[in-house]
Amino acid sequence: MPAGSERHPDKDVNAALEAMSEAGWRIERARSRSAHAWGKAFCPYSEQRAHLDCAVSVSGTPRSGGNEARRLQGRIRRCQRIGEGP
Repeated sequence: MPAGSERHPDKDVNAALEAMSEAGWRIERARSRSAHAWGKAFCPYSEQRAHLDCAVSVSGTPRSGGNEARRLQGRIRRCQRIGEGP
């Protein structure tokens, strides 16, 4: 996570966000303090592609922190494959 950024309240989701940050993803905290949307993550290849697959919303109140973390980790793997190209 970028220095000085606010941590996600769920430890599993926070760990996934840290992994995303280490993989080059840009993590942005939601401007409003909505309980539903904690923020958004943008993949490092989003500059090269103009589609929604390069951004993922991060829930502020997921039903299962473990499931939300696995969903985010899956997006890391998916975008890494896209970035490798053919």
